[in-house]
Amino acid sequence: MAVSTHEIRLVPSRRYRSWAIFRSWVGCSRVEWNQISGANCFCLSLHALSIAQLLACALTKDWVLPECREASEAHALATTAKHIVLTGLSGAGKSAVGSRLANRLQCDFCDLDLAISERAEMSIPEIFENAGEVQFRVMERELLLALLASERQTVVATGAGALVDTTNRKRALMAAHVVWLQVTPTNAAKRLAGHNDRPLLSRGDVEGRLQSMLEAREHAYAASHLVVDTNNQTSEWVAETLALQIHEMGSA
Repeated sequence: MAVSTHEIRLVPSRRYRSWAIFRSWVGCSRVEWNQISGANCFCLSLHALSIAQLLACALTKDWVLPECREASEAHALATTAKHIVLTGLSGAGKSAVGSRLANRLQCDFCDLDLAISERAEMSIPEIFENAGEVQFRVMERELLLALLASERQTVVATGAGALVDTTNRKRALMAAHVVWLQVTPTNAAKRLAGHNDRPLLSRGDVEGRLQSMLEAREHAYAASHLVVDTNNQTSEWVAETLALQIHEMGSA
């Protein structure tokens, strides 16, 4: 009987440039792997849901290159994660999507900025003015890590800069499904028109500031397990799509 084969290139994210290539022989237990630089294979991003379990197995057999291990472990462990963390630019719809997604999943929802504001008994602009951004980031980290350590499943809508912090990002990748809600700076600026509750966007060219923020933070957003383009979609559609994808990840 002929044995079918396929080759897969593992691509954790754009910041990890090493390749791990292996050949899986379908129908028998033999597995070979080797490191190559050619393009004669099917390329699957680690964002792909179908290879999450494959990564978990690969990690135990050292099929993944050391340079890829951090990202691969996070992607593999995300198959059993309870929490969902939404990241992306201001104006991407994280709060609206998060609330609807939590309703669909019948779990808790936390708007991180709102929770920080309630805990401090100050608005976010007031926290920035009175305590400074550094203290705000300390409060942000403490609350996010506490949520990720909780036994209660929670959808967390983070602030646009929360996962730029390496500790926050690593913990989120290990404990949750991290979702990047993509939006262009142009569309984000339109959605934010008339809002003055974001200190880093309160003055000047909002679209230009958003573009600069995207360029500075894209490496953090790109580490996410899932990416959803929200530009021409309603928050209801995005929430429904995410609920289905997360269900598939959990049952893969």
